[in-house]
Amino acid sequence: YFNFYKIDIDDNDEIVESFKISGVPTFILLYNNEILNEFSGCDILKFKDMLLIGKNKYKDITTIKSNTVNGDK
Repeated sequence: YFNFYKIDIDDNDEIVESFKISGVPTFILLYNNEILNEFSGCDILKFKDMLLIGKNKYKDITTIKSNTVNGDK
């Protein structure tokens, strides 16, 4: 699952500074507070790539979890 958030950069200086947002729109893919991918601008191909990165990361994580549950290491 993906969660999408829209923020008003004029009202959220702390977020803008912490993620060094310099252009809008800016898309940031996070997992466990780790930036997996980010880009600014309206590029649908970059956005699709970002979603694939997230999907692949999630698949890796679920594989690790299921292996751990089954006793594999």
